[in-house]
Amino acid sequence: KSQLELLKSKINPHFLFNVLNSIYTLIDENTDKAKKLVIDMSEYYRYTLNKQQLTVSIEKEVESILKYLEIQKTRFEEEFQYEISIDEEVKSILIPTFLIHLLIENAVKYGTKTVKQKLIVNLSVKLVNKMLLIRVSNTGKVLNSTPDSEKNIDGTSNGIENLKNRLALYYNENYSFSLKEEDGWVVAAIEINNINT
Repeated sequence: KSQLELLKSKINPHFLFNVLNSIYTLIDENTDKAKKLVIDMSEYYRYTLNKQQLTVSIEKEVESILKYLEIQKTRFEEEFQYEISIDEEVKSILIPTFLIHLLIENAVKYGTKTVKQKLIVNLSVKLVNKMLLIRVSNTGKVLNSTPDSEKNIDGTSNGIENLKNRLALYYNENYSFSLKEEDGWVVAAIEINNINT
C-alpha cells in the first residue's frame, strides 16, 4: 500500500499542473476543448484518488488509461496519437492497481522527452495459452538513469523497480518484464503465466 501511495504521489502533482496550464490556455482559445479536458480530468482523478483496492479489473484500469490518454491528446493535439487493443477475454482479469498505468505514463513522460516528431503510444493486452501479455510501446528512446547524474532524476528506474517489486509480490516467479528499444520504439512488456481468468 505504501508503494502504491508513493507512486500516486509522484505522478499526480506534476500531471495536475500540466493539465491545469492546458485548461488555462484553452479557456479563451477553445471553450469546448477546455470543458472536455475538465471532464476527462475529473473522471481520471476520481479513479486515481478514490480509495483504491489492491487489485482492479483490466477493464477498469484501461477505462482510466483512456481518460489519461484523451487528456494528453487534448494537450498535444496532432503531436500525439494512441491506439488501444484489448482482447475481450482479458477484461475481467484482476491485476495490481496502476500496473499498466505506470507503463503508459512512462511512455508519455519519457516519450515526449526523446521523440523528435509525433509521439505515438500503443497498448495491447491479450491472453495466449493462459499467459497474460501486456505490451506498451511508444516512439522515442529509453532514458537510462545513472548514479550521480541528472539522468537519475528523469530516468525510469525508480518506477520500474517499483513495478517489478509489485509483480514479484503478486505473481512470485510467474512473470517476466522487459524494457527495450526496437527500431525507434520503446517497448515495455509484461508476461504473467498461469493467470486466473
